Amino acid sequence: MLNEQESEKSSEFPKLIQGFVGRVESLKFTFITILDIIKLNQEKTDSQFYNFVEPFCSQEKTETELKISLKLPYHKISDFQKISKERLYHSLSSPTIKRNFIISLVSEFDIFLGNLLKLFFIINQKF
Repeated sequence: MLNEQESEKSSEFPKLIQGFVGRVESLKFTFITILDIIKLNQEKTDSQFYNFVEPFCSQEKTETELKISLKLPYHKISDFQKISKERLYHSLSSPTIKRNFIISLVSEFDIFLGNLLKLFFIINQKF
């Protein structure tokens, strides 16, 4: 039979579960929103890149291969490097965010498990 303190502490269990589920749900919505934003930015950067290089590209097609050449004027090289870097960073952001999402889920579970064990030991002080 639970005494008053144990009963009070055991009523914290539903709050613990609700808090954990709420934080995981929050991560889910945040993750979806961020991926949508990354996708839009990636598409915008890709479009800017292709629009930039298009006037300087030429194609040469043979029976066995397709050669694409990019001939930039010297004064456009720094612009090309800048837009190429932006495109690279946007392409790396999606895998990075996905990895961080997994890390966040594991961290939330770790916090939940730690709080659950703490609550268990408070309720069952024999251990």
